[in-house]
Amino acid sequence: MKKIYALLLCVCSFLSVQVFADNRDTNSIEFFIVIPSYNNEKWCIKNLESIVNQTYPHVSIVYINDCSTDKTGALVDAYIEKHQLQHRVRVIHNPKRVGAMANIYKGGMMAPEHKVVAFVDGDDWLLHNRVLEMIAKVYKDNPNIWVTHGNYTTDPFVFTSYCRPYPVHVQKSNTFRRHKWMGCQLRTFYGKLFHQIQKEDLMYKGEFFKVSSDIAYFSCILELAGYDRIGFIKEPIYVVNMKNPISDIRHSNQKQVSMHAYIDKLPPYKRMETLFDR
Repeated sequence: MKKIYALLLCVCSFLSVQVFADNRDTNSIEFFIVIPSYNNEKWCIKNLESIVNQTYPHVSIVYINDCSTDKTGALVDAYIEKHQLQHRVRVIHNPKRVGAMANIYKGGMMAPEHKVVAFVDGDDWLLHNRVLEMIAKVYKDNPNIWVTHGNYTTDPFVFTSYCRPYPVHVQKSNTFRRHKWMGCQLRTFYGKLFHQIQKEDLMYKGEFFKVSSDIAYFSCILELAGYDRIGFIKEPIYVVNMKNPISDIRHSNQKQVSMHAYIDKLPPYKRMETLFDR
């Protein structure tokens, strides 16, 4: 009888530890926002404000100024100092310009494995101040979720994105690259997923991709997560800036089309069986 009682105590103790671990993981969602930015003096403050003014409190930011030739770097530094945001925002000033994909790789590899990562382009912004609260709820309500994507609108208004959840058969067969692109902003995922991406899979002929960087890294993320781990937010939560003359979205040129085709032919990543040991 004593042995049975002891065994029951052990089981209860184990279950209580498991429940605590699960609650700890799902109730402490922390965001790690990376902002790759180049020559965005007109929009850098609006961009930053849309993130630091979020209602969700657990957010840290890395701002990567890619050797801008305008006042972007100075404006960002002054804003952070004025509002005493040094504890929340780290600014990196690149000594030379390296391009969006290189900055995305740098920022993604800096992300702690347990934090939820998002990339916000330096000329874009979050649509309202409850975006991260909404996304955190998706992760909290379903602990199986490792990744989310959603929809965006544009400024000035031209269109709202067309994205939808990836069909179940695409997720189960791991054929994201062969399906119509649905991985729209705002994209979020656990940092550990990004750490699994091989650097060479974000490169072409020894250099980081010049275009289609979002498709390059997020295709890998979707494949690593796989079926039943991808959350979708239907309503727009992100604003793509159509006023910026150097924005990729304004240039649907042949180089982007050919690079997208190249990325789609790369071997898919295998679905991860587990993310964090519990």
